[in-house]
Amino acid sequence: MEKATQYFAILTQNRYIKINFDDTLMTVLRADQVLFEVGELSQGTAEQLYIALRFAFAEEVADVVSLPLLVDDGFVNFDDQRQIAVWTLLQRLSAANQVIYLTANPRTQAHFEADHWLNLEEVGLTHDSKEII
Repeated sequence: MEKATQYFAILTQNRYIKINFDDTLMTVLRADQVLFEVGELSQGTAEQLYIALRFAFAEEVADVVSLPLLVDDGFVNFDDQRQIAVWTLLQRLSAANQVIYLTANPRTQAHFEADHWLNLEEVGLTHDSKEII
C-alpha cells in the first residue's frame, strides 16, 4: 500500500496523500485531511487510484513474476500535468516490467526516448494496412 499511496500522490499532484483499507471499505485521505470513500471520488481521481493500485501491484510482484503492462490510450481523460506524471511512472516501471503503451497522442513522443517509440505510420502499419501483426 505504500507504493500505491506514493503513486496516487504523484498522480494527483499530492492532493491525496493516503489510501486506507479496512475489512469492507477503501478510503482515501485528501491533503486537507478530508476522508473520502472511493465511490465519492470523481471519475478522474478514481481512475488515478486504480492506476496507482495496478502499478504498485505490478511492481511489488515483479520479483516473483514480471507482469507486462499494456495500456491503450488509458490516460486520455488526464490533464497535461497528470499525463506527464503517469508517463514518468510508466518509465520507472519499465525497469522491471515490459510496458506497451499504445496512443494516438502525438505529445507522448516528447516524453519517451526515441528508441522506445514506434510510429506505425512510419513503418507502414496504419489502420489502412492489410498486414496482420
